Amino acid sequence: MPRILGIDFGTKRVGLAVSDPRGLIATPLEVYQRRDAVQDARHFQYLVDEHEVERIVVGLPVHLDGREGASASLVRTFGTWLGQLTGLPVLYYDERFTTSDAEQSLIAAGLKRSKRKDLRDMLAARLLLQNYLDDGCPEVIARADPIDDPTLETGKRRAKATTLIVGCGYLGTEVARRLVARGERVLGTSRSSARGGRLRAQGIEPVVVDVLEPESLRNLPRADRVLYCVGHDRTVGLPMRTVYVGGLTRVLETLAGRVGHLVYASATSVYGQTDGGWVDEDSPTEPREESGRVCLEAETLAQEFAAGHGMSLSVVRYSGLYGPGRIIRRAALLQGEPIGGDPLKWLNLIHIEDAAGAAVAALERGTPGRVYLATDDCPVARQEYYITAAACLGAPAPRFVAYGQGGHPAASKANKRVSNRRIKEELGVELAYPEITVGLPAAVAAEAL
Repeated sequence: MPRILGIDFGTKRVGLAVSDPRGLIATPLEVYQRRDAVQDARHFQYLVDEHEVERIVVGLPVHLDGREGASASLVRTFGTWLGQLTGLPVLYYDERFTTSDAEQSLIAAGLKRSKRKDLRDMLAARLLLQNYLDDGCPEVIARADPIDDPTLETGKRRAKATTLIVGCGYLGTEVARRLVARGERVLGTSRSSARGGRLRAQGIEPVVVDVLEPESLRNLPRADRVLYCVGHDRTVGLPMRTVYVGGLTRVLETLAGRVGHLVYASATSVYGQTDGGWVDEDSPTEPREESGRVCLEAETLAQEFAAGHGMSLSVVRYSGLYGPGRIIRRAALLQGEPIGGDPLKWLNLIHIEDAAGAAVAALERGTPGRVYLATDDCPVARQEYYITAAACLGAPAPRFVAYGQGGHPAASKANKRVSNRRIKEELGVELAYPEITVGLPAAVAAEAL
């Protein structure tokens, strides 16, 4: 007798469940690891034939206020393909919280994290299908209604998202300030209670967490969206890889099934081009420096984890951040020290306010699986930056010496110009400081306030 197939969609893993012939009970079926279009088509057609499927129900991820975002668009594209392949009707059903509910059920059952990973997508598919069956198997499913939530504004019915910022450093704190100013709830991590007090004074709810301490990660709350921007604190004395890769691994495992959309802050150091040409999101990532290799390793880890766990993830690769309190090589300029390296090599920068704006745009509108480059409009020769910075600081005109002279370390071979076209066109980012001739004077002026 005909059955109904339930699908919890993921770009890498697909959870599957099937109903009994009477359409009363949903049973977990399997988790399918996607391969390529040909093998995927063959497998789904086999499932339809083997289980005598008469219709397919695919979980549709929607926001709390009922809006569909980029993830829903991916699901609908997949559903259209599946309908054309099988010739069966494909319906979409609200899947809000099915993944997180599945995760909590597995935790309650006492399963270890490694075991939960294999079962979560399949159980989410079962919950989705069972909800559909209990709803009477509607032939036409209306758009999801907003959930009654106290954060929804009266009249507008617009949900104010809860944002968790893992790593409230220079970038994270600026993003938090921007969201708090809009009346949104923001939680930010800190390694100490003392630092947490300073966050609270700015309207940020502190969460005491050390990404390298598994016990502390239990404090991480659920959130609609997460910005991960943990930097490398050299004063701690730990290798960069330990913090970037080890810490990220632990956080991702903790947040799986508990967040809506995650934005990972990476760096343009993942590009190792040396010819001074332009790079964009599609350019090869072949870093020459160890820091770039670690950044790329962490970024790849985040992407693969998200794909394997049905997590919505966008990556923002930042060029060098500057702004109030962070003028690159300030001390050297003020003391008249020579600047090492080729003064004609390109330097790519972004003002902290624009960097925060890019993060907010990615949190709100970032496409899952998409990478964005965040930098200003005008790469500059290194000498132009240092001359401009010295003038703003009232420092002596900079002098340049080759690396290896005067105790300067070996030169970085990277030399590139970074394009910000995608983040402006796709996410609508507008820069307040499109070039350093505007941004540097504003940064120095802001320090005097």
